[in-house]
Amino acid sequence: MLQGLRRVHEEGCVHCDLKPHNVLIAGPGWIKIADFGLAKRAGAQGSRSGHAGFLRWTLLYMAPEFVEKSEYEPLSDAWSLGCVVSKMAIGMPPWRYGGRATTSAAAPLLLHIGSEEELSEIPEELSEEGRDFLGRCFVRKPSERLTVEMLLGHPFMAAVAAAEASKSDGKDDGHSKEGNRR
Repeated sequence: MLQGLRRVHEEGCVHCDLKPHNVLIAGPGWIKIADFGLAKRAGAQGSRSGHAGFLRWTLLYMAPEFVEKSEYEPLSDAWSLGCVVSKMAIGMPPWRYGGRATTSAAAPLLLHIGSEEELSEIPEELSEEGRDFLGRCFVRKPSERLTVEMLLGHPFMAAVAAAEASKSDGKDDGHSKEGNRR
């Protein structure tokens, strides 16, 4: 996912709706990022009304800066990536405001994401590196959040690569070494 997001950002775009439904499994160790219907050029403001419609964005994966100012930037995708990784790790989205992991309580959820000082509900089931990785994704101020490029170099990614290598049987899966790996 990170390599795919890096490519999106290199093209000057922001996905704006990264969530599990938009991450497709293309084969062992290969994913594709899908649904660029809400994608924007980096620095462009999102629309809360009109054709795009505020509620078309997926609340559980929405970065605080979008809730506050309707702005999405590459660092917003890093926030959403953290939400996806959390969902992959424990089977639930990270924000369980009021004990529920649903969008049925949209107003309290938006208030929680948009205005709470302490947001991170990082799963304890993750390794120390995994918790730190998510902690770097869930930094409230985008200017202090790690970029996708920086996240690629995070120790959690090295741990993931080592785990993949230990499971690998060395067979060629038919995919090139370039692309959306991990």
